[in-house]
Amino acid sequence: MFEEKSFVPKKLTLLYLIDGQNVELCSSNGTKIQMSQEDIVVVFPDETISISGTSKFMKIC
Repeated sequence: MFEEKSFVPKKLTLLYLIDGQNVELCSSNGTKIQMSQEDIVVVFPDETISISGTSKFMKIC
């Protein structure tokens, strides 16, 4: 689990939202995603992801 506010994966990564409120992911290409608990999102290598809101994610690599 992680609670980072920003990260850049080195390989294809799945993010599973375990717990969170008002969670929004913003990617370096301008994409914004509102997430709810138990949502999964794919993050591509070297894509910078910023996370707003209170959240706990599981990274699946």
